[in-house]
Amino acid sequence: MCTYRAPASVALAVAVQLMAYTTAAPASVVLLDNQLAFEQAGRNPIERISFAGFSGSNIPGDSFSDTTTFFSPEASDTSLVRVFVNSTGANIADSSGSSRNGVGPLRVEFTEVIGAISFLTSNASTNARITVFDQNDMLIGELHAPRPDGFIGILADEAIGALEIVGGLTDSGLRDRVGLTQLVLY
Repeated sequence: MCTYRAPASVALAVAVQLMAYTTAAPASVVLLDNQLAFEQAGRNPIERISFAGFSGSNIPGDSFSDTTTFFSPEASDTSLVRVFVNSTGANIADSSGSSRNGVGPLRVEFTEVIGAISFLTSNASTNARITVFDQNDMLIGELHAPRPDGFIGILADEAIGALEIVGGLTDSGLRDRVGLTQLVLY
């Protein structure tokens, strides 16, 4: 008789998926930095958002998708964002902020029911803080990226209405800009 033992990443994905369907507990949100484990949680993509073909500052945040709008909450015009290109491709980021170096958070709002989202972070030397809100803009949870760049998958047991992503502080005390690319909504 042959016995199959699932890898730890599969067991983690199943546990996370079971947590996502628990209804008795308050809302919860989970960050996975392992793309395989996230994909094994079994969510189907609703939309993939690309920033290819855009470059520069002062781009309207509603230019990329009918279901998703990007904002720079601390900028003088909050509706504008910037897109920069690096080795991971085209990345979206805030247009400006209130910190000494003019870097601010990036806010992402969804008009569709989103239960999960994944993306790559880049161009950050510090770990980002990701705040997750429901469709009424009530806090679901606050997560911290485990490393400055790479894959981030977020699963929630209620609809995600918005995210706000803020880079940490550099060694010189300045806020670090975080870029997002390969955004997928589930």
